[in-house]
Amino acid sequence: MGGPCDVKFTASTPEEMMKMGGDHVMSMQDEAHKKIAEQMKTMSPEGNKQWNDMFMAKWNATKDDM
Repeated sequence: MGGPCDVKFTASTPEEMMKMGGDHVMSMQDEAHKKIAEQMKTMSPEGNKQWNDMFMAKWNATKDDM
């Protein structure tokens, strides 16, 4: 997902994957995760849409490899 660590998630839908990744980032206490969490909290609606579009493109490109 492009986060600050190498944790791997398995999900059936992109929404499930995004939720798992977001929950992970928000639950971690190290500085790298805190920085990403702050970026997530302050992301503009346009920035959020851009990130979601990028993630969906990656999901669609790799979903058949699972």
